[in-house]
Amino acid sequence: MSGEDLALAPGGNPFAALTPAEILAVAGERVTSEHSRRAYRAGLAALAAHLGAPDPGAALAALLAAGSAGAHAAMVRFRAALLERGLAPATINLRLAAVRSAIRLARLAGTIEWELHVPAVPAAPRRETRGPAPADVRRLGEAAGRQDTAEKATRDVALIRLLFDLGLRRGGVSRRAV
Repeated sequence: MSGEDLALAPGGNPFAALTPAEILAVAGERVTSEHSRRAYRAGLAALAAHLGAPDPGAALAALLAAGSAGAHAAMVRFRAALLERGLAPATINLRLAAVRSAIRLARLAGTIEWELHVPAVPAAPRRETRGPAPADVRRLGEAAGRQDTAEKATRDVALIRLLFDLGLRRGGVSRRAV
């Protein structure tokens, strides 16, 4: 890089630490999905609102100026506020990830020397939705076929086939059985 290139660098001093606005700009470039960019912008805007900052750049500047202990305290309070609002764990974690990403870039750029460690919110366990195994359904169909009358057997086997083959729920079959 020539001396002329150094003089023409944004800010005049290419060796100065990146500003919060520059960090946020680079953070935006790193995220390739437009959906993720919107989510990260929303996360940083939520942080700004929480801190009473006029914009995400000012919020990030305040976080960086607070140092490691202050930033961690602010982020723990931010996480608690998001939980109190009743947001979904995935939403909270995405907002925390946006801030973590900006802090990580600030560290990589040499603006700060600390890292941000705020735990993610554990997601609720997912419900089991796989349904019964084919062998179990086969046994149910065989048992249903041994009803007292042929009509009951035919009906019960048909219901089991509707439920399993089409992936219907009990309510969906009962509403249609008129």
